[in-house]
Order: sequence, then structure tokens, then C-alpha cells
Amino acid sequence: MKTDYKLEYLFPLMFRIIGVTLTISGVLLLVTFPYRIVGGISLFIIGLTMAFTRKGVILEYENKKIKEYIGLFFIKLGKWKSISTYTDVSVLMMNIKSTGFSRTGLEFTERSKVYRIYFMDENHRERLRVKDFEKMEIAISNAKVIAKKMEKTFAKYNPK
Repeated sequence: MKTDYKLEYLFPLMFRIIGVTLTISGVLLLVTFPYRIVGGISLFIIGLTMAFTRKGVILEYENKKIKEYIGLFFIKLGKWKSISTYTDVSVLMMNIKSTGFSRTGLEFTERSKVYRIYFMDENHRERLRVKDFEKMEIAISNAKVIAKKMEKTFAKYNPK
């Protein structure tokens, strides 16, 4: 059985807005000027890529493997890795900040607090990200389920 955890978008919000704009422009160029088909298709594909490309993780429980991928709709590019070196599953709280600047000097900041599930080695120094949650209780319950299915121990973060 496999579980697909979609993470954040590859591009920040400002670039995703530009991607949607390029997609709409590509469609309009195709509809209104059929002789500009190459330009319209190019804008459409670039826009779709910017607006909808995501990062994610697929867990395969039978073979104890994980795949970190970059995906666009159903196309997911990445390599499978064994999780045999990771002994624990843990939840860490992270503060995430994304900042953008306009030409007028205005600063756009997006902040969020997330609870992130990680696979960790026995020293808790090497981590492998699995999924983000907004609420700690949900993150802990999901981490315990993942730990049970992957036959790992759920542990409190304690680097050695």
C-alpha cells in the first residue's frame, strides 16, 4: 500500500500568480490568434508548470521505501530510497517565512507555524521529511500511524 503526501508548491505564491496569468494568456493567445500557436502553447505550458508544480512524498509500506518527488498533476519525478537507516519517527515544530519584494520597495511576508513529521536516524541528526500539519495533535496521531505501519518507533526529538 502506498500513501501520497503532497507538500508545498515548488514556487512561492508570487510566482504561482504569474503562472496562472501566463496560463490564461496562453489560452487567450491560442483562441484569439491561431497563427501564434507556438507562443500560446509555450505560455500555457510554462504557466501550468509555475502554478501547479508541487513537492511531495510517497510512502510504500510493504517495501519500507520513501520517494521524495516533484510532481505536476499525475507525473511524479523522484527516486525511491530505503528507510532502513532511519529508526524513529518524530514531530518537530517549524516556523516558516517567505518574503517577496516589489519594485516599489514593499515587502510581502507570509508566515506560518507547521508541525512536521520526520524519519530520523538513531542520533536524530539525519532527518527525512514526510508531511506538514497545522495542528500538533493531528501531526502526532499521523506520526504514530506512520511509525506503526513502517515498523519504526515514535520518539520525541532528542539529538545526541
